Amino acid sequence: MKATEKQVGGNHYKKYSYQPIEFICDMNLNFIQGNIIKYITRDKGNREEDLQKIVHYCELAQEFDVKSDLLVTASVKSDIEEFASLFDDIHISPIIYSTLRCHWDWITDRVTYMIKNLKS
Repeated sequence: MKATEKQVGGNHYKKYSYQPIEFICDMNLNFIQGNIIKYITRDKGNREEDLQKIVHYCELAQEFDVKSDLLVTASVKSDIEEFASLFDDIHISPIIYSTLRCHWDWITDRVTYMIKNLKS
């Protein structure tokens, strides 16, 4: 059995034909980018807490001056669109793009907006 065919603690990633871990590895994302992708695509547990973790990772990225040298080519854009199409939330695609481009302030603003809308 392949490692991507099993999951410890649920099936919230395994149910996708293109799992977040595959996308993260395909894009060669760093630790912070990978965690943002993981939490924005996660469909388990406390959504507000997951979103707060994204804000925290953006703060860490700014503190450590995390940048990316990923060139968003047509091929990369196609991979992003394929991956983002798996999720119902309209906020996921722009957050994925912004994560790859290291737009931490923009992500923080968007996710903060999402948190406020959860409470209303």
